[in-house]
Amino acid sequence: MDAEAGKRLGGSFRFLYYDGEENRCPGCGGKHWTIGRLMAECAYCETALPLQSAHGFGHTMRIFGHGAPGYEPDGSEALAMH
Repeated sequence: MDAEAGKRLGGSFRFLYYDGEENRCPGCGGKHWTIGRLMAECAYCETALPLQSAHGFGHTMRIFGHGAPGYEPDGSEALAMH
């Protein structure tokens, strides 16, 4: 395996696509990629890797709260504000 293809993390490898570097596909060894906003896909075997630049918080939907609007855990319903 190419040393730049994966970074050692907690006893396993995390494969990421690094912008500005030569990235080899871990599936077939190819070097041609289709780049999206969050993922890069190998043009030969369609292996998908997350972009290193898109790694972390802010790129996934996060939902905060304890239930649907108007839902109360004790069984009563909150008044809806219009």
